[in-house]
Amino acid sequence: MAEKTISLVEHKKADEKRKLREQRIDRYIQSKLATGRPIRPFFLPDYEVQRLLKAPFEEKEAFYRADSRRIKVILLAVGILLAGFALYRQFIPAPVRPEPPKPTFEAAGVIQDVQLQSTTFSTDTTVKTTTGIFQVHGGVSATTGDTAQIKREGEGSFLKSALCIESKIKPQCYPIL
Repeated sequence: MAEKTISLVEHKKADEKRKLREQRIDRYIQSKLATGRPIRPFFLPDYEVQRLLKAPFEEKEAFYRADSRRIKVILLAVGILLAGFALYRQFIPAPVRPEPPKPTFEAAGVIQDVQLQSTTFSTDTTVKTTTGIFQVHGGVSATTGDTAQIKREGEGSFLKSALCIESKIKPQCYPIL
């Protein structure tokens, strides 16, 4: 008699576990309802959800296992894809950008004269040195006797030239027009 009582208690516990599992699966099936959701493969239409909720426990259990397997396969595929991208990025180096060329300086002589040409839209300055006449953008702060250098940076069509004046007032570089 005691054995029957134990088996009835165990049977009752197993039945409660089954009911709880069925309730969990029912909630899972209801979460698959596809009302207004755009991701079709992950959700079910209304009629399929209603059919599964009325189906026997074994069919619900089979659906739950199959759907869990499908989601695990999708997650595994996404994980493999992400791992592939990470490995690709780790072993394939990024292209190395060449270091920009260093600017070169060339003597432009001693300043003999500075003339400012101001217009409505811009200010340009003509600087006369012992080696030539340079027209630069902006107002130049220099006096007669200051030294000047031509600074060139870049290559080809990206070559920029500037007149650098080593002035006691304000040493600065001015772009050559």
